[in-house]
Amino acid sequence: SLCASVLGKAAEVTGVDLDEKAIAQAKRNANLNQQRIEWVHCDAFSWLRQMQENDRKWDVLILDPPKLIDSRDDEEFNIGIRKYEDLNSLAVEVIEPGGILVTCSCSGLLSADLFEKHVIRAAHRKGRRLQIFDRTGAGVDHPTLSNCPESRYLKLLWCRVL
Repeated sequence: SLCASVLGKAAEVTGVDLDEKAIAQAKRNANLNQQRIEWVHCDAFSWLRQMQENDRKWDVLILDPPKLIDSRDDEEFNIGIRKYEDLNSLAVEVIEPGGILVTCSCSGLLSADLFEKHVIRAAHRKGRRLQIFDRTGAGVDHPTLSNCPESRYLKLLWCRVL
């Protein structure tokens, strides 16, 4: 949220998080940087549903959830996949046509290809299409190990929502 405000020069920024400590720290950082950001202490799924009901739309939406998959157990893995898909499905409904979705995953057990597949599926379920203009991840300060694909845990898709 702070980067969107400072570097992106966004006219309006809303940060949503369920973690009270994260919100408190974010407020302190925004105040230190003299940025006006609306902070909402809420579950992102509930908040997005409410914004959908209120017919609110945004030009840019950044999804950066906590790790949603932390087990190789088939049932738990599939629950995590559904969470990623549902979150992205809700997000595309509150983005203006032509708007930008930046969606992230920090689940090391989820491959970049599978993450992308489910983000695309989420958009298509809502009758939206994505124009993916970049696929990124961790910077050079987060090297990955050749024998541990899970170390490539940070994944980002940069998309235009059509």
